[in-house]
Amino acid sequence: MTQFRIATPEDADDVARLDEHLMAVHRRAWPHLFAENPTGQSDPPHWLSELQSSQARVFVAERDGTIVGFVSVRLAVEGHAHLRPMKYALVPSLVVAEPYRSMGIGSRLMALAEEWSTSEGAQEARLSVWAFNEGALHLYQAGGYQVRAHFLGKPLTAADAR
Repeated sequence: MTQFRIATPEDADDVARLDEHLMAVHRRAWPHLFAENPTGQSDPPHWLSELQSSQARVFVAERDGTIVGFVSVRLAVEGHAHLRPMKYALVPSLVVAEPYRSMGIGSRLMALAEEWSTSEGAQEARLSVWAFNEGALHLYQAGGYQVRAHFLGKPLTAADAR
C-alpha cells in the first residue's frame, strides 16, 4: 500500500536520487540539451533547502519503506506586466519510479500539491513539461491542466542540430 506524506530532511537523498532518474530520462531523450553530469537540482543539498523552505513543499509516495515518487511545489507571485497579478503554485518536479507508474501515484501527489497550494492562497497551479514526455503531458491534462504556451527552440550550430 502506498503512503503519502510531506517529505522530511531525512528524505533529501531519496528525493535527489529520484530527481536524477528523471534527469537521466531527459538526457536520453534530448542529450544535446541536458547536461551529462549536472550539479544543482539533483543534489541532496538543493533538496534539503527545498524541504526547509516555508514557500515550498515536497510530498513523497512511499511503499514498503521506499520512496517511489515525489512532487515539489513552490509558491510564486505573478510579476509579468501583461498578466494579472496573482499568487500561484509552480510545480517544478513530479517523479514516479517506473515500476509504480499508472497506479494513481502521480495523480495523488499532484492533488496533495494542489491542496497545499490552495491552503496557502494560490489561485492556480502552473508547470511545464518537455514535448517528448507524453506520459506526463497526459497525466497533467487528465488532471485539468491546459496547454497555455509553447516554448520553441532551434539549434543554430551544426553541433547542436538533431
